[in-house]
Amino acid sequence: MLLSELVTNISPPLNEFRDVEIKGLTADSRNVQPGFLFAALDGSCFRGRNFIPDALRQGAVAILLSDQIEDINLSDSITLITDQNPRKSLAIMAARFYQNQPQFIAAVTGTNGKSSVADFTRQIWINSNYKAASIGTLGLIQTDQIRDLQHTTPDPIELHKTLAELSKQDTNRVIIEASSHGLDQYRLDGADIIAAAHLNITHDHLDYHLDISKYLDAKAGLFSRVLSKNGTAVLNADDSAYDYFQKICSKRALRIITYGSDEADLSLKSSKALGFSQELKLRCFGSEYEVCINLPGKFQIYNALASVALAISTGVSLEDAIYCLPKLEGVRGRLELIDHHPNGAPIIIDYAHSPAAINSTLLELRKLTKGRLILVFGCGGDRDKKKRSQMGSIAESIADIVFITDDNPRNENPAKIRKDILSGCPGAFEVGDRKEAIKRAISSLKSNDMLLVAGKGHETTQILDANTLPFDDALVIRSSMGELKK
Repeated sequence: MLLSELVTNISPPLNEFRDVEIKGLTADSRNVQPGFLFAALDGSCFRGRNFIPDALRQGAVAILLSDQIEDINLSDSITLITDQNPRKSLAIMAARFYQNQPQFIAAVTGTNGKSSVADFTRQIWINSNYKAASIGTLGLIQTDQIRDLQHTTPDPIELHKTLAELSKQDTNRVIIEASSHGLDQYRLDGADIIAAAHLNITHDHLDYHLDISKYLDAKAGLFSRVLSKNGTAVLNADDSAYDYFQKICSKRALRIITYGSDEADLSLKSSKALGFSQELKLRCFGSEYEVCINLPGKFQIYNALASVALAISTGVSLEDAIYCLPKLEGVRGRLELIDHHPNGAPIIIDYAHSPAAINSTLLELRKLTKGRLILVFGCGGDRDKKKRSQMGSIAESIADIVFITDDNPRNENPAKIRKDILSGCPGAFEVGDRKEAIKRAISSLKSNDMLLVAGKGHETTQILDANTLPFDDALVIRSSMGELKK
């Protein structure tokens, strides 16, 4: 594709640069091939311009960056494109380069619940006889396959390449998890999103966004910038940030569907727990429904309602979407029942890794526990440090026994991370080795107890310094249980 076909409204004007054929796009100089455009984007620890010489040696014919460069000699065969927002420009270029997208694209953002809503929406579409996929923390999930992705929200080149592949496969519906990082870095721009949901806003990722207002602003970009002007916004009427998002959506005259309690469009009137299932009474756009879902926890009801709203915003009838609720299956690593101790005690894993998530998960499991609620968790390194003691305090206030262990220490001292958590729960047991912590927790179980292993959920690795090691909470639990049952 010619560069002139990819670039509009970018300085310098089109008639001032040499038009060239572009054979591919990348922001990673290691992936440059002859004929590629290289986007010299800055990261948190490096400057993209430092990799321009490498890109040129590998055959780049065009360079995109934020301003002019004086210290690198460019030959006449190299085209330089400058823009004040190169990330957004790259996303738009990627959309034009790969061209095709599925007919209906939805997106979901929020501190907690994105993966569940994405997966539930995909399940509703599939059960309504549509070919569908989801993109997010759990990877690219289609009916018959799962492909791992590096980020919750892929970089724009990978994202638009994936959307084009799905379109070629006649997948007509796809939902994307929109992380605050991805929105802040314009990874979703250029995607024709016609429905978007905001689930909740709680303390998380402040190591990146610095304060809650910047965190809110990043998520608001989904509605103020990315969502189509003819799109539908799905908002949690019970969330503290509802008014903030409602004003943004109303200013753009977007259609709004609310979910929650009281007078929301999709409202939960009552629920009754039946073990790990729930009987619900719903009022949806004035009509009453009674339905059962095989998912525990009020927050899972809210996730299901958000998914119904996204489904009806993308062509599924309300009745069909409600009919699909009993068919919803739990999401990998989200309140996933892994096994039972020989004495009957259930052992569950969950991805909860923020104060609000660990709080809501523990509260819901407390309702289902006749005996003691036992918890194993840690906090990630190189991430928001302020939430560690908060999570420790929440754990000690709700759980009966707490084991503090390692999550993904990354480049931090694991003992220091554990100390930060323990400042909020001094009565906890400290067991640095996660496998040993899980085994000790299992050995402490009595009948009527329940064990929650939190923080990693679906993850199958543990990151320590520069090493990524195999580690799967579920496998450790099953192995331990296998030894007990011999």
